[in-house]
Amino acid sequence: MINFKNTLIAIAFIFISANAFTQDEKIIIDKVIATIGSDEILLSELEAQVMQFRAQGQFTSKDVYCKALEEIMVQKLLINQAKIDSITVSPSQVETQVDNRISYFISNIGSREAVEKYFNKDMNTIKNDLMESIEKQMLAQQAQQTLIANVDIAPRDINSFYNKIDKDSLPTITDQYEILQITLHPEETKKAVADVKTKLLELRQRIIDGERFATLAVIYSEDQGSATRGGELGFRAKNELVKPFANAAWSLKKDQVSNIIETEFGYHIIQVIDTKDDRVNTRHILMKPKVAPESIEKTKNKLDSIASAIRVDSIEFKMAAYRFSDDKKTYLSGGAVINPYTNGTKFEKDQLPANEFYIINKLKPGEVSDAFLTKDEHGKDVYKIISIKAKYAMHKANLKDDYDVLQLLAKEKKQNSILKTWITEKQKKTYIKIDPKYNECDFDYDGWFK
Repeated sequence: MINFKNTLIAIAFIFISANAFTQDEKIIIDKVIATIGSDEILLSELEAQVMQFRAQGQFTSKDVYCKALEEIMVQKLLINQAKIDSITVSPSQVETQVDNRISYFISNIGSREAVEKYFNKDMNTIKNDLMESIEKQMLAQQAQQTLIANVDIAPRDINSFYNKIDKDSLPTITDQYEILQITLHPEETKKAVADVKTKLLELRQRIIDGERFATLAVIYSEDQGSATRGGELGFRAKNELVKPFANAAWSLKKDQVSNIIETEFGYHIIQVIDTKDDRVNTRHILMKPKVAPESIEKTKNKLDSIASAIRVDSIEFKMAAYRFSDDKKTYLSGGAVINPYTNGTKFEKDQLPANEFYIINKLKPGEVSDAFLTKDEHGKDVYKIISIKAKYAMHKANLKDDYDVLQLLAKEKKQNSILKTWITEKQKKTYIKIDPKYNECDFDYDGWFK
């Protein structure tokens, strides 16, 4: 499967390599090294891809240039197919990805100014440089997904895959845990909610009176991900935002400031920056009511009492979850937690928050933890008790315990086979010319040289 990864370092290398061809002190003669259809591949493009591979720790051997060149050539074939199939990406979709990438840069480097200094370019130039490369990546990704979209795997395919595969090549599954949980959020007092609303109304009025929303977001917003960007979220489709927030954003005019909006994350005021097609770019200030110490203590004591009752068999964990847990995703299933990475019930160590794994690792199957304070998926304080339903020791993947893993592997193999067949046929119908310097490359796909 062709993998179009984009990391901070990789993109940085691409920018740096592009700069290398414009700086007087580093004059490098660029040239065409391959032609795929009507698209030319430049040496500078290859150098950038090589740097990206090395930044990601891929293909560190001497054949890295061959691997990088093939990656680019396959991408060219996919982009050409996207044109044939009339696959397009809207400017707003590209801009959303660019904004997300810029946000990632800022969160890792520290500020917009630091990003500009890092790349030695102003922000507009950085965005323009990203636009073209991201559009190509998105076109290639969509063309590839179209090719493999209808791949289905039946149980017999998984059994056949498992029976035929060399057992030594099966992945090693690290220790895994199936987890049950009961959660309780400390109750927010009416005064705490009122205090937050009063502060937000004060900030709203200051913005209406002329102060900059972005400045106040940096100072006051409790959304750490967007506060450093002046509360800006970037272009988002309606279904990418929680419903109350989305409804408010779509009702506002440009630069208008909303009334207070309540979501599961807390309380917000919102300002629309711009709209494009079916997407909106907003900034917001998020504030969360402060929970009183007595409410925290009351919640912890209640959960500890529930844990004690489960330990002495006064109530089963599953029934306690159903009766007491306020986690809407797990209480109906008796507290069973679903792994968001796999949609299965098993978790590896690295898929669990460090503070929760510290507690889980001390439990034996069937044991119940004491109540502990952690954060929920919305960043709010929550108390939990946890029980280990089952623990699976490190082992080679097998049909009994790892059906979902083998299903993914079998599906990926089938998708790769379809993609390889497509590339082979596409090579036959496409004009391809490659610099003789790369004649000795051992490419994964035959047919590049004619």
